[in-house]
Amino acid sequence: MITPAEGIAALERILAHDRDRTAYTPVDLARWLESCPATARTAFFAELAASAAGADSAGTRSALLESLRETDCPQQRQRILQPQVVEHIAAVLRLGTDRFDANTSLVTLGLDSLMAIALRNRLQRELTLDIPTTVMWTHPTASALTRYLLARLDPEQRQDAARPGTEPAAASSAVPS
Repeated sequence: MITPAEGIAALERILAHDRDRTAYTPVDLARWLESCPATARTAFFAELAASAAGADSAGTRSALLESLRETDCPQQRQRILQPQVVEHIAAVLRLGTDRFDANTSLVTLGLDSLMAIALRNRLQRELTLDIPTTVMWTHPTASALTRYLLARLDPEQRQDAARPGTEPAAASSAVPS
């Protein structure tokens, strides 16, 4: 329901434009776009999404990504990203960050399928990644989820980490002659 003052203001805005059809609905744009992240990326909604998100969140997001890019040490990258992941989990589950640690199962904390989608949407927006919803189930802790996200942000690092255990020389030395 809208107040009479909101109705009059909306009517004035509608009448100021020469359009055949116009509609008005009050909407919390940031909340709506959070539930529909693909819509926020369309050209039609891009300007609205930017104003709803605000310059501060975009600056924080780029600062986080920049600090991750500048750090070569995998442990340091984990220390940078993991608190952000924990904060997103806490926000979606409506828990304080002091109520769980990075190795607590998300299911134990109460994560359900709708919350998994909300968590995925928040992480996608923050990290500008496309993340499958199933990742919340296959990487069921903040720590595991952080490692997955870091591997997605920097695929070369994941390949470097996988190389030592998969080198042919290491495999052939384990086989008796």
